[in-house]
Amino acid sequence: MRVVVISRSYIPRVNREKLKKLAEKGIDLYLITPKEWKDKLKKYSLEPDIDKIKIIPKSIVLSGRLSLYFYNSLRDLQELKPDIVHIEEEPWTLSCFQAMSAAKKVGSKTIFFTWENIYKNFIPPFSLIENYNLRNADYAIAGNTDAKKVLIKKGFEKPIRVLPQLGVDPTMFKPQDSSLLKERLNLNGFVIGFVGRLVKEKGLLTLVEAVSKINYEYTLLIVGRGNLKIDIINLAKKLGIERKIKFVDTVPHSEVPKYLNCMDILVLPSITTKKWKEQFGHVLIEAMACEVPVIGSNSGEIPNVIGDSGLVFKEKDANDLAEKLSILMSDERLRKSLAKKGRGRVLNNYTWDRIANETYKIYQDLLG
Repeated sequence: MRVVVISRSYIPRVNREKLKKLAEKGIDLYLITPKEWKDKLKKYSLEPDIDKIKIIPKSIVLSGRLSLYFYNSLRDLQELKPDIVHIEEEPWTLSCFQAMSAAKKVGSKTIFFTWENIYKNFIPPFSLIENYNLRNADYAIAGNTDAKKVLIKKGFEKPIRVLPQLGVDPTMFKPQDSSLLKERLNLNGFVIGFVGRLVKEKGLLTLVEAVSKINYEYTLLIVGRGNLKIDIINLAKKLGIERKIKFVDTVPHSEVPKYLNCMDILVLPSITTKKWKEQFGHVLIEAMACEVPVIGSNSGEIPNVIGDSGLVFKEKDANDLAEKLSILMSDERLRKSLAKKGRGRVLNNYTWDRIANETYKIYQDLLG
C-alpha cells in the first residue's frame, strides 16, 4: 500500500507520530508538506526527521493564508502513483482542490480531513472548490461529531469517520513530580490551570470571573500568549485578584507535561461565536493523560472529549463554572476518581497508536 499524505500540519516533527506508526505497519508512506509556514505570531520551518516517512518538502505560494495557499507543484504524484492520497486540509481550501485534482489525474483514492463544525455557505470561488472536493473525494475524516453533521447536510454521501487528527504520547504526558517547578513559579494553594491561546473565544474572561467567586486559597496559572492578556489583567484588577494570577509565556511542547502536572485542575472555558466553536480541545486529552482533572464548557466537541471523565459547565456562565470548581476543590476523592478515568479514556481513545490504528482501518476499507 502506497500512501501520500499532504498537509501543512506536519511541519513540526512532534505532529508526525501518527505517520510514523502508519509507516511501521508496512505502508509505503510519503509526506508532502511546506518547507515553511508564516502566520501572524511566528515563522515555522520544516523540522528534519529520521524515520520511515519519506518527506517531500515543497515551496508554497501565499504562506499563512489558510484558504488560499497552494504548492508550487504536485507533479510527484505522477511519479509515485499512490493508492491513496490523504489530504489533511479543509475541503473549501485551494490546497485541498490542488491535491484532489492531482490525485484524480493519477487514479488514486482520496481522503480529506475537516474540523469545520459550523455550517457555512461559502462564496465563490470557495463554494466551487468545496463542491468539487466533496464530489470527488472517496472518504472523509471529521475531527468532531458536528463536522460530520455538516458534511452530511452539505450532501456528502461517501463514508465519514469521526477521528481526531492528532493524538497523545502517554509516555510523555503522564503523572510526574513537578514540585520544583511549582516552587519556582511560586504557585500557592490550589492551582487552577489553563494552557492555550489567550484569545476571546477561549473564554478566559469567564474563567477569571469564576475564580473570583471561589472561597478557597488558589492560584490561577495561565500558560500561553495572545492579545487578550491585557483584558485578563484589567478584569483581574477590577475584581481584586490580580495577585492570584500567574502568567507563563508559551513553552516548548516537551515542557507542557511539567506545567500540567503543576495543576490541580485544568479548565478549558471556550465560548461559541458566530464563526467558531471548539473543534476538539487537544489540551484536555493532554491534561487527562497526566491525571489532571478537567472542567470544560459545553462549546462544540468539549463534552464529547471529556465524556464521564470530567465536569462540563454552561459556556459563558461564570457562576456555573465557579460551582463546578468548588465541587472539585472540596472533594479530593472525586478529583482522584476523575483523574484515573481521564487517563483511562485517553489510553482507550486518543493515543497516537489508537489514532494510527483507526486510520489504517480507513485505508483498508478504502481499498476494499
